[in-house]
Amino acid sequence: MELHKGVKIALNQNAKEFERRDGMDITLCAFNSNSNEIQYAGANRPLWIYRKNKNYELEVIKATKFPIGGLELEENRVYQNHVVKVNEGDCLYLFSDGYADQFGGPKGKKFMLTNLQRLLLENLNNPMDVQKENLTNAFLDWKVDAEQIDDVLVIGIRI
Repeated sequence: MELHKGVKIALNQNAKEFERRDGMDITLCAFNSNSNEIQYAGANRPLWIYRKNKNYELEVIKATKFPIGGLELEENRVYQNHVVKVNEGDCLYLFSDGYADQFGGPKGKKFMLTNLQRLLLENLNNPMDVQKENLTNAFLDWKVDAEQIDDVLVIGIRI
């Protein structure tokens, strides 16, 4: 809630002459190595955890369905804070919407979240630097000559 208020103030979103409807999707994550817990809060962006002890089964921690900032009328937004236990070998992914929303491929369609999930699953056994290279190459192969339409960020963390 405090981040939401701070962004609105910083971007003058309360001043009529500077009205902007746009908010910001964001994921915040903190790792406590003593308890092996992740604290996560998301504004329209989930946290994906591929659990190693379950044959890399995907667990999706859902985000709160409000952006940070913007001109929504309510003042008392509540962003849910999730505390999640993680284990050695689990892989966490935080990401912007840019990768999945990129147009390309043979039919000029969006890449989509299901394809991103599949791509990550195919790369889970690779070291993180190899995953980065494979994700970058897959993105470039998908978009080919299409204009990049948004920011693209994928953060992968192996516990």
